[in-house]
Amino acid sequence: MYTNAKLRGGITTQTKRMWVVFVRYLPPQPSAVSEAREFVRAASTNLIGQVLNDLVLAASETCTNAVEHAGASRVKLTWDREPEGIVVQVEDDGVFGRETPGDHLGIGLSLVASVIDDITIRAGSEENPGTVVRLVKRTRSDEEEATAGQRRASGPSSIS
Repeated sequence: MYTNAKLRGGITTQTKRMWVVFVRYLPPQPSAVSEAREFVRAASTNLIGQVLNDLVLAASETCTNAVEHAGASRVKLTWDREPEGIVVQVEDDGVFGRETPGDHLGIGLSLVASVIDDITIRAGSEENPGTVVRLVKRTRSDEEEATAGQRRASGPSSIS
């Protein structure tokens, strides 16, 4: 699935499928939240409506957690088109739940979970800092493809 290309100076690049993966490094400050929203809008050129709004909201809330609650000194935001949908990933070097101990997600992540189809959190700790939050939003065409695939798999339908 990956294609490697060797460039001058021994630098290796990796191309994944035919999609472009967008990456943005954000400063560990509140302005990063608006930069995250702008980044997701710019990367999501073919998306409109609720899918785009949901991705922007989810990225914004997730970056807010990294910057304001996890004590991160760096934040990496990635946008990718995967077979299961649009994937937005936020990586930081902070500690998950640093300010909100317990098993609950908190209001921000609960909101994210309500607008995103799949959320995976690899939580950083004091001993092993670094949190990765992976958000997946299926697009309408993904859902249509899945439905069409199920129809094809079950064979022709009949009307009685």
